[in-house]
Amino acid sequence: MTPWQHGTALLLLLTALLSGLRIHAGAHLAETPLWLDIWLPQGRMHALHLLAAAGWLAWGAAGLLLWFRTRPSARRWTGMALITAATVCSGTAVFVSGRAGWLMLHGGLVWLFAAAVVLHVIRRCRRAGWRTATRTALIPAGRQRRAWAAAAAVALAGVALARTTPGWWQAGEARALAIPLDTVIDVDGQAGEPAWGLATPVTVMTVLGGGKLQEIPVTVRALRQGDVLYFCFQWPDAHPDLDHLPLLKSPQGWHVQHHGAERHNELRYYEDKFAVLFSDRGRLAGDESILLGSRPLPQAPPQAARRGFHATQGLRLDLWQWKAVRTNPLDQLDDDHLAAAYPPVPGEIRYTGGYRPDPWLSGGYTENWLWFKPLTITPKRLPPDMNAAGLSAPGLHWYESAPYQPLNDHGQAQARLPSVLWKGPFEGDRGDVRAKGRWQQGVWTLETARALASESVYDTPLHNGLYFWVAVFDHSQILHSYHLRPLVLRIPAGDTP
Repeated sequence: MTPWQHGTALLLLLTALLSGLRIHAGAHLAETPLWLDIWLPQGRMHALHLLAAAGWLAWGAAGLLLWFRTRPSARRWTGMALITAATVCSGTAVFVSGRAGWLMLHGGLVWLFAAAVVLHVIRRCRRAGWRTATRTALIPAGRQRRAWAAAAAVALAGVALARTTPGWWQAGEARALAIPLDTVIDVDGQAGEPAWGLATPVTVMTVLGGGKLQEIPVTVRALRQGDVLYFCFQWPDAHPDLDHLPLLKSPQGWHVQHHGAERHNELRYYEDKFAVLFSDRGRLAGDESILLGSRPLPQAPPQAARRGFHATQGLRLDLWQWKAVRTNPLDQLDDDHLAAAYPPVPGEIRYTGGYRPDPWLSGGYTENWLWFKPLTITPKRLPPDMNAAGLSAPGLHWYESAPYQPLNDHGQAQARLPSVLWKGPFEGDRGDVRAKGRWQQGVWTLETARALASESVYDTPLHNGLYFWVAVFDHSQILHSYHLRPLVLRIPAGDTP
């Protein structure tokens, strides 16, 4: 093998291995260790990882071809070719199925493959010496042209198959059922109307990391009623989490119960959430909006949890976020958007890349503290009475509470105080989506309703062929489940019956 061919092989290996480790750290670890973050690439890793995998698929195909067609000495490459093919095939299974079992198998094969490469290098160096080993070829010289031609043919065939096979880049289709205008649909989180039973469900498997891989299937149904589109999302959850950084009274004063909030990565005292991302394009991994690492963009400030953020390359994507404590009592979800990463603002508490809420005039929610501190804080407001019922509520209504005064603080030690202050429903673009979630018998059911067309420039029209992704947050601030391939929305044409 010529030096450039050997260099290409080494570059493909390092690219696939390092980008895969970054994806694993960003998606499956609660926080990326500092020692690992230093050595890993940052930015948009999913597309890079797939390109490197396609290159190694070509190498594996060439090696398998030589197993049948070259002299016996070439068969020493059979093991390497088989491991390469198995690694790429398991990665393909992860991409297509999204199952945690395939993901674990893929990870194991990656380390087996890396060990095989290291053993190969050691073996060659012991037999031929370092200087000679660097010049040896991975493929016998007499067969290089045919092997490289076969590899190129396999790579091109794979690309053509991926581009022409229906559904290869799609996780499924959510087909909206057209219902009459006089049908009553209550957005109450129960989905008890007969129309929901007639709608065709589609289920996508999402994977949640955080130290232990979990599979969370999300079932989607859709109804179209005139100019309104209803969604019903359902996912399993052993118990509802309705804590959002609650305040706890101690002899020293009030402090925020937290486990990672100071790094903007709360993993214990947080509410359940659910997110939907819409895009007119169907590119993988949230339309390539996932940027991984402690500093995925040079202009971005360092991320304390070293997990990255979301941002686009100039597009604006519609993002819905339902929050079990902050927005569910408002019968809304948080209508947000993703765009290109914004410039850092001096003094801002948390940099979020391209994530921004849509504009709003009034309403919404805020925190019940003046400034967050890991030790003691000063609440903004207190309930009308400091009895057990007033202190155990998930939130306080701003206009039904009183400004904090030390003389009115009669909370005993170990008393709890809500950290969420509701100001009423969002007024403006941020409140365009009605929503209600309800937990029952181990399942969250979330119903939403929004007009197909919106007057807001921050909203994406809900049309036939629209792509979307879903994500489950299980009592976590930023750690969520994910799936790579998008779902596709199918809306019947014409008027509703």
